[in-house]
Formats: sequence, structure tokens, C-alpha cells
Amino acid sequence: MKVQTVSFEQAGVLAKQFFESPQWGRFVHEGTKPAYTNREKQENVEWAKVNNNKHCAVCLNMNGCCLPVDVIENKMKFPFHENCHCYVVPANNLEITAESPLPKFEGYVFNPEYMHNGKNELFWEWGFVKEDSASLCAELANQAQKSYADVDFKLGKLDAYGQRIDIRVKLQRRNKFEEVSFISGWMLYPDGKIILATPYGGK
Repeated sequence: MKVQTVSFEQAGVLAKQFFESPQWGRFVHEGTKPAYTNREKQENVEWAKVNNNKHCAVCLNMNGCCLPVDVIENKMKFPFHENCHCYVVPANNLEITAESPLPKFEGYVFNPEYMHNGKNELFWEWGFVKEDSASLCAELANQAQKSYADVDFKLGKLDAYGQRIDIRVKLQRRNKFEEVSFISGWMLYPDGKIILATPYGGK
């Protein structure tokens, strides 16, 4: 077995990095499986209604989702409701991922049917076209993944579908040498994953 030795100064630096890095927690709702897709979230919402909220949809759809412990303790309402059975466990070795579905751009932002939406028009004004959808998805996902991991986000709406977070992203315009910055909306999913819900959520 190879043993790595460090100096006293190095040990101090490592300890400082450990305690300054965000500690993550995972929400647990026993007896139910996490919702890994939007369809499964929808099924949880419908199931909760049919069963008179015996298990509330918020708890069902937060099951398995992860947030920094500091955020859970100081920036959100938890437990989620009176007699809430959810609890939080440490989320060790969490792999943060972000997904930006292509239909969010090809089927919505650049869909002529939704051109009346002023938010969507902004992407056209910035010089982007439908053919840029894949690169926009990749860029937003890369920035969001880093921001989520670095806890550079704000809590958004919490409802029956789960917790949304707001992440600021930056893009280089296609039609002029200028950078634009705006808020994008993301939904929490289990195991440290977030999925784009709203490409443009405001300035």
C-alpha cells in the first residue's frame, strides 16, 4: 500500500479546502422511488391527487434530489410541510450533471409558432438561428453544471414538481462582438442532476 505524506502546511491547506467546500445532502422519502424523468414527476403529481395527498407530490419529487446542506438549512423551507417524513442524508462523491434538452431550442425557442413570446425573440435578436440549437444546449449545460457544483445559483419555485433553481449564463452574440447575460431556469432531479426548464427566465 502506498502512503502519501504531506507537510504540516499542506495538511492545513487540505483541511481548509475540505471545510470550505460545500457539503451536499440528499433528500430521502422512504418507500418511494425517485423520479428520474419529467413523466415520472407528472405521475407522482397525479398519484398524490388520487390518493388525497397521503404522500405529497413535493416530497415524492424531491426524493433523491441534492442540494448543499447550507442551502437546505438556511435558504429553503424544510421540512416541506407539517408531519413531513422526508429527511436528508450526506451525498458523498456526488457527480454533478446538467442536461439541456434539444427540443427546448429546436421545438420552442426557434419554433415560429412561439415567436410572439418576447423572450424567444431575444435569441433571434442576438443572431442565433435554429441551427445553433445543439451548441446552445451544450453551452448552457456546461455553464449550469459548473454553477450548480459551485453553488452559484438561487432557489426558484418549489411546487408539486420539485425545486427549481435559477442560474445566470452568458453567451457571445452571433451578430456582434458583445456578451449577453441572463437567468436560465433548471429543475432538480435525483443524484445531482439538473435539467433545463426555461432557457430564458429574465435578465
